[in-house]
Amino acid sequence: MPKPYSEDLRMRVVEAIAEGATREEAAERYGLRLSTVGRFLRLYCETGSISAAKFGGYKGYALAAHEARVRQLVAAQLDITLAELQAQLAKEKVTVGQSSIFRFLRHLKLTFKKKACTPPSRIGRTSPPSVRPSSMKPALPAILPACTAVPHGTSGWSRRCCTAARRPRRSSRRCVTTV
Repeated sequence: MPKPYSEDLRMRVVEAIAEGATREEAAERYGLRLSTVGRFLRLYCETGSISAAKFGGYKGYALAAHEARVRQLVAAQLDITLAELQAQLAKEKVTVGQSSIFRFLRHLKLTFKKKACTPPSRIGRTSPPSVRPSSMKPALPAILPACTAVPHGTSGWSRRCCTAARRPRRSSRRCVTTV
């Protein structure tokens, strides 16, 4: 959608017509269509202003009027789900979708994280794996070596080196690790 015409141009068109030029002459002089000149004049006569209407804009949040109640519900139950929050609001005759609730919570900077996120330490990545009970699966290495012998377009596991992932080979292709 194109931008609205500048107020300077709008004012020049209205002043030209006020000085005695016809609409056709003003449209030709400023390179505008006749209907555009007519809209400028109608706007000026009806409102006394030549300003363009609001262009684009900001859409408010559906829950903006209920901010205090949303904060209260989240504070009462920190791990509340969007569906539960939607049900609680519906009991109070506030019907909104879960996506609207999510956007509003993000706007309020209310997150769903249960504990503070700590970055992984370098020591943890480079140290040998800890002893695990035999019932647990071994963890995958943090960085798998690339497999160069597998053609493009195959499944995700066959692209990685099977020995690095500690999984049996699924095909007869040979994994070649690069060091």
